[in-house]
Amino acid sequence: MQPLTSIILFDILDLIEFLEKRNVSTWVMVLIGIIVAVLKFGDFSEALQRSGRAYKNFVGKIKNFVGEKAESSETPAAASEDRTEKLFTLPVIFGLDEEAAEISREIQKSRMVLITGPGGIGKSTLSVFYAVNHREMYPGGAVFIELAPVKEGDRVAQVTAEILRIPDDGTKSVTNQIITFLKAKKFLLIFDNCEHLIAEVKQLIVEIKTNCPHVHVICTSRDYFEVKGLPDGHRLELRSMETGSWNMPTEELRQFNGVKLFEHHARHVNSRFKLSPGTLPSVSKICSWFDGLPLAIILAASRTDILTVEEISEQLDRFLPQLESSSANILTVRHRSMRNAIEWSYELLESLEGNTMMNLSAFADDFSVSAIKKVCFEDSVRVETRESIISKLQRASLLKPSSPKGGTKRFFLLETIRQYSKEKLIARGDAEVIHKRFCEYYLAFVAEHGAHLLGDRQMEKLEILEEQIANIRMAFVYMDRYNWTDMMTRCGAGLWRYWEIRSQLNEGRERLEHIANNSYEPNRDLQEVLNGLGTILYRQADYDQAFAYYQKKLTLDDLLGDVNQKASTYSDLGNVQGKKGKHREAIEYFRKALLITDAGEKSRVNAVIFNNLARESLLIGEVGKARQYYEKSREYFMHLQNKWESGFPLHGLGMAALYEKNYEVARGYFEEALKYREEAKDQRNVAQCLLGLAYVGISLSEMDEARRFLKKSLDINWGSQEEMGLHDTFAVGVVYMVKAGDCPTAIQISAYLQRESRRKANTKLFHVFSENLISECHDEFADNYEQWEQLGQSMSKNRAYNLLNKKLEVGA
Repeated sequence: MQPLTSIILFDILDLIEFLEKRNVSTWVMVLIGIIVAVLKFGDFSEALQRSGRAYKNFVGKIKNFVGEKAESSETPAAASEDRTEKLFTLPVIFGLDEEAAEISREIQKSRMVLITGPGGIGKSTLSVFYAVNHREMYPGGAVFIELAPVKEGDRVAQVTAEILRIPDDGTKSVTNQIITFLKAKKFLLIFDNCEHLIAEVKQLIVEIKTNCPHVHVICTSRDYFEVKGLPDGHRLELRSMETGSWNMPTEELRQFNGVKLFEHHARHVNSRFKLSPGTLPSVSKICSWFDGLPLAIILAASRTDILTVEEISEQLDRFLPQLESSSANILTVRHRSMRNAIEWSYELLESLEGNTMMNLSAFADDFSVSAIKKVCFEDSVRVETRESIISKLQRASLLKPSSPKGGTKRFFLLETIRQYSKEKLIARGDAEVIHKRFCEYYLAFVAEHGAHLLGDRQMEKLEILEEQIANIRMAFVYMDRYNWTDMMTRCGAGLWRYWEIRSQLNEGRERLEHIANNSYEPNRDLQEVLNGLGTILYRQADYDQAFAYYQKKLTLDDLLGDVNQKASTYSDLGNVQGKKGKHREAIEYFRKALLITDAGEKSRVNAVIFNNLARESLLIGEVGKARQYYEKSREYFMHLQNKWESGFPLHGLGMAALYEKNYEVARGYFEEALKYREEAKDQRNVAQCLLGLAYVGISLSEMDEARRFLKKSLDINWGSQEEMGLHDTFAVGVVYMVKAGDCPTAIQISAYLQRESRRKANTKLFHVFSENLISECHDEFADNYEQWEQLGQSMSKNRAYNLLNKKLEVGA
């Protein structure tokens, strides 16, 4: 990804203030080194590593400071920010001060600014410049949402939610989850490169502006668009940079921003480059040829490592008039100028280098050197040749370095260049061949990393897949376009656990349903797709559909003669029946599963079955049996080094300890489970562990601690709109309010829960605890009990949330 994509903008000036208050001169000196390094390298983590002898000590201080900021926040955004890599990238900018000031004025009036102009004119740079320099206006945060890699319109809201780190459990539309998350925040959203997704972006902006009164929006687009019902949106059309005229006095030419930009980037590739009275006219002429478009000027300046400015000017004198006549049908002069600059850069490339650029257009996001070599080159191309081409394209500013991830060098194409390269690839006539190579590379990528999502390398592999999810989505687009059903099935089979663990359930369901309904080859990949689809439907509480797909999988298990998978499917069918309140039937399914497998084998299948059997046993009051089953499940998961799933029996053991009122024991189990959940960034189950800790706090009269855990769980579940999690939170909220002496609130929320549980047939352990306690309120407040109960039964979910949230914020 590009350095600012999916990054909550982090301002180093806050650090300066923090350090100066402590009067530590060494820190300030190190900080100066960091600022210089940031401006040079554009990457905060790289800058830290290059900032002197005090690096290790300083990093520790930075981490402590960042942690202090995250802990002091009261919103889910803070948890989100705490999980987000913090980079500081201040763009180099010349001559856009007036435009930045205009954004500042107009965004206060209309809350939305649309920046338009051709590719390469600086729209993205200006939006980031504004965000960095107005950080104090947005205490909730600011995010840069790069839409160029998004090729499917219905992904706009989903990509926005991912960048905001809002887990999607599929129980509510993604747009509504975004609204809930942003509603009370002072926040800035930057939607970059909207031109190919205008309808979908407009729809999301309307919802945000209508429901989130403190959110500001900046959009960048090559094309102008109006947002229906929002006539107050302000449009800012960027002007080209001033370049002067080659026959002006040379000292005057130095003052023009186009010339300054050329000099800046020329010195980046050629440290000996200097403006002089002899070179200034040629530089001005080059900038004028490209009508002052920043990206075009940068492309030209990048060639000063191999050409003098006089040679560049002479080439353009010969080359551009021919291009002007061949591109006359392109709409505007500035569009032609940008296209001409890219075409000229292409003309300077050798044949293999130009073909490599065309092949790179297959990527939707950033890519590693190994990806370039696999997708863009024939096997016959020598390794030294490949590396030489990559280096040359980078020097020409056609290939841009991205933030290194895990020590791996990565690159990306600017969208303007990518679109031009895509046109050239299509015209060449073999796009399908390159797209197939691309899909084969990412299919192998998913198979390699997806295979470890349940092992000890789970966290590492989740991060690797997340970094490349835009390219993986692009692979799905190609596979669907060319009807490569077998490849799509294999990719879905390898990726579904990523969707489950990362709570991207809507996307997972949509893709897996498409595969399941279009795959006809009965094989193990389809078997895994049906398994994943059933699991995601179960997570979405769509139990009837989950049961139907698990039954389809059971038929396929028999057809393939796969005993272990058949046992696993019986276990999954038992889970569904348990959620529908049919606990005895659920237990029978689990026993069927254990009859098929060797129950003593420490396999994942048996670990899951024992965990499920324990849960249902606990729900019918067989606590001793439940504890034994949970212990066996935990033993098997730990044997397999599966930390994420070992959180399930650990949480279950905590619940069993609550039943037996062993509160300190329960606390230990919940804390251990919470550690694994947080490592996996599994917010849904983090919230469940927090509820367990809240209940322990209530039981031990540690009410402040209980309130803190309960509030965190409520924030997570409300942000994701996860229905079952919300109901559990409300149930523990009832217990808290009873113990805190606020029976009116407890009675109302309890009545709301009783109505909802009847409608959804959802029985939970925490609900049993709350129902047992609510009778205390009935005895004490008999005169008003019926009135409060009626209020609760007519209460909406929003009102129930607001009531509980307000009480937890101020203390009952």
